[in-house]
Amino acid sequence: MKIKKSLDTLFINELTVPCVIGAFDDERTEKQNVVITIALSIDTKNAGQTDRLEDTVSYSTIAKNVYQIVSNSQFYLLEKLAQKVADTCLADKRIKQVKIYIEKPKAIKIAKSTAIEIIRNAE
Repeated sequence: MKIKKSLDTLFINELTVPCVIGAFDDERTEKQNVVITIALSIDTKNAGQTDRLEDTVSYSTIAKNVYQIVSNSQFYLLEKLAQKVADTCLADKRIKQVKIYIEKPKAIKIAKSTAIEIIRNAE
């Protein structure tokens, strides 16, 4: 019986990034914060044995890349922003799947936030 190789999950929780996001004119005049949680599906077995950074995905590098792209973005929709974050993460070929959850606080005055969650697989 062959055992399937399983993946582990590396999290970046609540990365807060200012950006221009929104479909309405009043949302496009100033940056507003979005809060991003990223779950990266990767194989950590080798890193767990070697204890070497080069044997895993650097969550610091991923966070910096996402922060830079998002802070310089001007998207209308959370859907597009989430896809861009997913594409950025999946550029590292060691990442097999990514789950992106983005909250937009203050999007609706009577709600804490609006949010989207997407899951994308490496090709």
